[in-house]
Amino acid sequence: GYEALIRWQHPERGPVSPTEFIRLAEETSLILPIGDYVLARACDMLVQLRGLGRESLPFIALNVSARQIEDPQLIDRMLAHLEARNLPPGRLEVEITESLVFNQSQIAALIDRCHAAGMQVALDDFGTGYSNLGPVLSLEFDRIKLDQSFTRALDGPRGTGLVRAIVAMTKALDCEMIAEGVETQEQLDALRTVGCDYAQGWLVGKPISLQEVLDSG
Repeated sequence: GYEALIRWQHPERGPVSPTEFIRLAEETSLILPIGDYVLARACDMLVQLRGLGRESLPFIALNVSARQIEDPQLIDRMLAHLEARNLPPGRLEVEITESLVFNQSQIAALIDRCHAAGMQVALDDFGTGYSNLGPVLSLEFDRIKLDQSFTRALDGPRGTGLVRAIVAMTKALDCEMIAEGVETQEQLDALRTVGCDYAQGWLVGKPISLQEVLDSG
C-alpha cells in the first residue's frame, strides 16, 4: 500500500514544508479543499494503475485533520469519489493522528461509518499523543502505526522491550501494527523479531512521485 503525501513547489519560494502550509490551511479552513484535492488525486492514481492492468490494486492511506473529522460529509465524499470511478471502498484507508482522538464519540462514529462502507481506519503516530490507552481500548482501529521515535529506540533493550509489549497489545486488540520511520536493516530485523506486521520508512520505500508509482506498475 501507499500513504498519500502532499508537497508544495512554490514558483518563487521553491519547496514549502508541509509542516508550514498544512498548519496554515487548518487555521483558514483551506484544509477542506486541500483534502478533497488529495482524495481525488489518490482515486485517480488507482484508476491509472487499473488501466495499466494492475489486477490487485494497492490501498492508499489518507491522513485526515481535525477540521476534516468535524465535517459530517467527509466519508460520503470519499465514497462518492470511489463510486464515480468504480473503485472498491477498501482501497482507501483513513489515518487519524493519536492527538485527535480526544473526542472519542466523534471518532467512534467516523470509524463505524468507515467500517460499514468497507474502509479501514488506522491510528497514526501512536505513542506521541496523550499517552492515554483509553481510546485504543474503546475505538476499533484496524491498524496502529507506531511513531518513529519507538523505531529509533530499538537499538537498546528498553526500547526493544517496550516495542515488544506494544506489539503484544496490538495483537490482543486484533489490530495490525505498522512501524514508522524504518531506516536501517537492524531496525527491520528487530521489528521482525518482536512480531511487527508492517514497516514503513526509507529502508522499505522512499517517497516517490505519482509517475514513479505508475512506471513501477
